[in-house]
This record gives sequence, structure tokens and C-alpha cells, in this order.
Amino acid sequence: MKLKFYIFLFFIFSFGYVSSQSYLTPAQNKTTTHIKHGDISIYPNPTVDYFHVNSDAEIGKIEIYNIIGKKIKTLENTNSNTFDVSDLRIGIYLVRIMDTNNKSLKVIRLSLNKQEP
Repeated sequence: MKLKFYIFLFFIFSFGYVSSQSYLTPAQNKTTTHIKHGDISIYPNPTVDYFHVNSDAEIGKIEIYNIIGKKIKTLENTNSNTFDVSDLRIGIYLVRIMDTNNKSLKVIRLSLNKQEP
């Protein structure tokens, strides 16, 4: 007695879907200008809830970007040199300091360390 076995092979093809997001910030000024306002620094760095900006120049705006370049927060026309970042998560951020004419004075890397629940 002969038995016949049939083998059925099923191939399932799946096409993967890849999603990505790009964050671009258009260049506002393509010329290089030399800053004559002295040194600009932020402290404490690393920080927990806030940072201070030490600058001779008048600060018009602070922009905070995540490490992939997405703008997270904008702080405009503040009379204080202390900035609250308690709403941000742990990570590395880029802090762009701008004058009252929206010219970029300096970009500084800020490390945010804190205990998250």
C-alpha cells in the first residue's frame, strides 16, 4: 500500500511600513556675524528644574530643541535670566540664545537630569 503525502507551502509576504519624521529649521541668516557681547554661558549644567543665562547681551528669546532638532519650547522676552525646564524630560537639549533682533547669539548643549516618577 502506497501512501501519498502532499505538502502545501504557503508563503505570506508582508510589506513593512517605515515611518520617519524630519525636523528642519530654515536658515534665517546666511551670513556669519561676530558677537561682541562677551561670553554667554548657562548654569547649572547639568540641571534639574531651571537654568540661568549669564550674558552681557540683552536676551530676546530662548529656544529649546531636542537632540534630533525638534523645537520643544520657546521662551520670549523675559526680564529674568532664570528659565524653567521642569516640564521637560531627562535628556540632552540644545538651547539657542537669541538677541532682541532674533539673531542667534549662541547654541549651548544642556543636560537635564532629574528623578522621574
